[in-house]
Amino acid sequence: MGTLVITNSTEDTLRDVTVYYRSWLSPPDCYIGGLVYFVTLPILLPGETVRIYPYHYAKGYSRPVSVTVSRLEATDEPAAN
Repeated sequence: MGTLVITNSTEDTLRDVTVYYRSWLSPPDCYIGGLVYFVTLPILLPGETVRIYPYHYAKGYSRPVSVTVSRLEATDEPAAN
């Protein structure tokens, strides 16, 4: 089983962070099959690092291909006028 390590390097709270990954074969250095797996984190706080162990993610055999974030929430309060 492999590990995905996801870090929020922003100063914002991230919501619905989805990491997509596929099976990878090396050599010949190509993605195999047509399946794309994904895992979603409901919230990722500023500076937070999370380790997840997705069932289909295999060390040396899977690679992330995309990351999406549904929503950003600024953590700073607006300046008072």
